[in-house]
Amino acid sequence: MQFDLEMLKPVEERQPEEFANYIRKEQDQRRISGFSPIYSLLRLIDAESGQVLRYDRGITDQYNSTVTYASMAFF
Repeated sequence: MQFDLEMLKPVEERQPEEFANYIRKEQDQRRISGFSPIYSLLRLIDAESGQVLRYDRGITDQYNSTVTYASMAFF
C-alpha cells in the first residue's frame, strides 16, 4: 500500500514524467495495467491538482494474488 500511494503522488501532483519515471525505475514489477491512460490523462487534463479519494485491494485467486485500485478527483 505504501509503495502504491507513493507511486500515485506524482499523479496527484499532475507530473506525468515523474509518474513514468517511477514505473520505469521499478521496471514495472507491479504490472501497472492503467499506465498508458493515466499518463495520457495527466498530459491532457486541465486541472491544478488531484487527490486520491479511495485506495483498496482485492484478492483475485487462490494464490493470494491481489489487484489494487484507486479513485481520484482532479480539480
